[in-house]
Amino acid sequence: MKQFLTTIVCILGLCGMQAAKAAAQERAESSISLEYKMVEDRDLYRLMDFLDVYRLDVKVIGEGLKGREFRVVTVTCKDSVFTETGRERSGIIVSADSDTLDFIFFARQTCPDTVLLSWTGEGAVYKNKLPVPQFTHPILMETYSDRAYTAKDSIPIMAYSTGQPLEFEMNGEKQTFIHYCGLRDAKVHPREWPAKYGIKDFVYFYIIFPEE
Repeated sequence: MKQFLTTIVCILGLCGMQAAKAAAQERAESSISLEYKMVEDRDLYRLMDFLDVYRLDVKVIGEGLKGREFRVVTVTCKDSVFTETGRERSGIIVSADSDTLDFIFFARQTCPDTVLLSWTGEGAVYKNKLPVPQFTHPILMETYSDRAYTAKDSIPIMAYSTGQPLEFEMNGEKQTFIHYCGLRDAKVHPREWPAKYGIKDFVYFYIIFPEE
């Protein structure tokens, strides 16, 4: 009888483990979407414009994100060379309070070759000066994608970058036009920007969810 009960307990434990594993896999495979929002208050927008400050909010939405831990990784691209910080174990680990992660990003050029970037989200705060030249006219930019993300992916959520440079001729002279919407709406991963568009200096952020 004792052996029979032990077998039942083992079976129940195994079933529980399998159910938990299946639930974790289902959460990992659930689609994750991004929603962006610009400043809508006119007076606040004018103040930020006066102070040369950019702001852009983003929501990361996905079923089963509540309680999940994640990291926000900073990627600096300088002269087409990428450097990551925050992915290592010493990076900031944040726990999601709900199935929607809310982030607020700010950016301000402090000198011609440096930007002060900060974000707040899920109780965490980030603030750092990073090398992005002002002459490229960078702004905070959405990182849209033409594919659906899941918690298994590294998900770009924000960039501070110039737009897609386009050349045109006016009065017999070549001019360069910076097409921000063209870069954003192309839905190309930031890793491909240097090779595809010649954008060599920018910063972007992505989130990762460690395996459960």
